[in-house]
This record gives sequence, structure tokens and C-alpha cells, in this order.
Amino acid sequence: MQPLEISGYQLKAEIAFSPLQAAELVSLLARTKSIFELEFNTLPSERYLHHPALGICRQELDEAGEQLIRAGVIENLLMETAGNLSEFSRGFRRLTGVAWMDLIEPYRKSAEYLIALPRAV
Repeated sequence: MQPLEISGYQLKAEIAFSPLQAAELVSLLARTKSIFELEFNTLPSERYLHHPALGICRQELDEAGEQLIRAGVIENLLMETAGNLSEFSRGFRRLTGVAWMDLIEPYRKSAEYLIALPRAV
């Protein structure tokens, strides 16, 4: 895939990391003020999103790659928002990392001509 920016890089690698090493790597990369998405296939799987304007967003993933949100976190959000639906919606979008995904998504897309290529069966 071609990077979105000339000074950008894309890397896909399989490296064994412990959860502590993964967190250290994310912290070190965040200090560079770069935009990145890292996914670790540990137990449980984790995804880290970083954008300099938003900071780090950590997401725990299930086996299907869907984000897990614990019941206690949702209960806290309900208590914080006190029944205000618009505040709950805003908080839920923050919990699910929508703002990070919106800013990182352009970096994830592959070139359109690659999608149009026929696939061998």
C-alpha cells in the first residue's frame, strides 16, 4: 500500500510482544507525535490508535476483531451523563474511538486500482 503522505511509512509485521512491551512501544511511538494504529494479537487482543491531537486510544478486541466495552464502563458512562442522550452518545463515541478512527482511516485505505484487480480463484 502507498502511504498517504510522502514522509509516511506503512509496516505490517508479526513480532512477539508481551503486554508490557506493547504498552512501552506505544508510549515510545506516541512521543514521536506520529499517527499510528498498532494491533497486538495477544490474549486479549488489543488495538492502539494514536493521533497527536487526541492522544492514545486503547481498545480491547474479541476473537472477531470487535471492540469490547465492559459493562462497568458503560454503567459509569450512564452515571456521568445522567440520562442525557446526546452526552451519552458523545461519550460512547469517545469510548469506541470514533474520533481516532475518523482521523486514521485515510491512512488505512489502499489505492483504488489495487481493489479493482481481478482475483484468482
